[in-house]
Amino acid sequence: MKILFVFIGCLAVYSAAAQTRISQGLVVLNNGDTLKGWIDYKGWAKNPDEIVFRKDSLSPDGSKFGVKDISYFEIFDKDIYVRASLTLDMRPVEIPEVWPEEADSTLYDTLFLRVLVKGTPLNLYELVHDKTHYFVRKPDGDFTELEFKVYSLEGGSYRTAFNYRRQLYDLIGTHQKSAEIRTLIDKATYSEDDLVRIVYELNNKDEGTSYTVGSQSMPPLQWYIGLGSGFNSMGFKAAYLPQTRKPEGSAIYSFVTAVDIPLSKRKFSAAALRAEIQLWGGSYQNVTAQYVRVGLGGNVFPTPQIDTFFTFYNLKQFNVTPSLTYIHHFVQKETVRAYFGIGAGINIGSTKTEIESLYKGTIPIYPEKSWPTAGVQLGMKTEGIHLRAALNRGAFLEKMPVSTFSFHVLFKIR
Repeated sequence: MKILFVFIGCLAVYSAAAQTRISQGLVVLNNGDTLKGWIDYKGWAKNPDEIVFRKDSLSPDGSKFGVKDISYFEIFDKDIYVRASLTLDMRPVEIPEVWPEEADSTLYDTLFLRVLVKGTPLNLYELVHDKTHYFVRKPDGDFTELEFKVYSLEGGSYRTAFNYRRQLYDLIGTHQKSAEIRTLIDKATYSEDDLVRIVYELNNKDEGTSYTVGSQSMPPLQWYIGLGSGFNSMGFKAAYLPQTRKPEGSAIYSFVTAVDIPLSKRKFSAAALRAEIQLWGGSYQNVTAQYVRVGLGGNVFPTPQIDTFFTFYNLKQFNVTPSLTYIHHFVQKETVRAYFGIGAGINIGSTKTEIESLYKGTIPIYPEKSWPTAGVQLGMKTEGIHLRAALNRGAFLEKMPVSTFSFHVLFKIR
């Protein structure tokens, strides 16, 4: 257990100095000058108000640039943002916070918009602010928000207005694939995937499109294999061994294969889902003294009579454990990432158990062939090697809780 606390401490100290990922990029100043260098990229869930720019990736300090300082910035192969002054629809769309139809509210502001599609006929942008907004703009034209509204009605009901579909219909014009695009618009939700596809088609696909965020869609799966060791403790409670409550432990050795599945199209997204299979085994052997009061002895001063017997037990396990874990990366650097995870799985075990009492005779125990387990993980990834500590808890019988601490070294194979 001490190893886990040391590992947590190291990551906490490291994360205090490194919460971002330094990536190559450029900024365009108000006077039109372009600076190339490195940007602290955070894979922003909401559009940033400012960024930190460094001319050298090793520079300890960087320059902060906001909407008053730059008109454009790009993180190469990841994201593009442009400055825009525009009017925002501030109406909430989440039930039950929605407003009546007559209660419209707008805000004029200057912000960074994320570029989703850049093309000759039409551009598409995203703003995640108070809610998610999407904008279209023809070259040298004004930014127009694609409208999605939800109204509250009397009696506690709601009405949804898909105004963005009508706006997209108006952009079709004489497009040669107008019927196909209309079908796409009819089915479109107010989402990045659907709107990117429609604007891409309106731009005649690659013919009129110079950039689309869809070309960077999902980061690849990351596959790992590895070996590990640890400590497994098992507690025998009163139903089986009346006086034996202290957990007994066993060293374990394991083999792991795992894959990390990204949950976002954003490069270096903080969230991922890990699917893994672990093969591991352990054994427990012990001799325990049992004490039982059998009566009173003596004529003048009665004293308890204590009978002593011994219990021998021998338990061996070999388990296969498939599991799913949600992981969140809280440190993201160019060469190092650190994460915390929480998940659950099922142990499929082959168990040989023998518990024998000299007082009561053999105690038969028939463990379940499978039992659930839950746990937490803490890890650090480099380009090729992945270090992980994990703590799991389960019970293959109600009276036999199992706790496992393990440490693994995983190697990226794809």
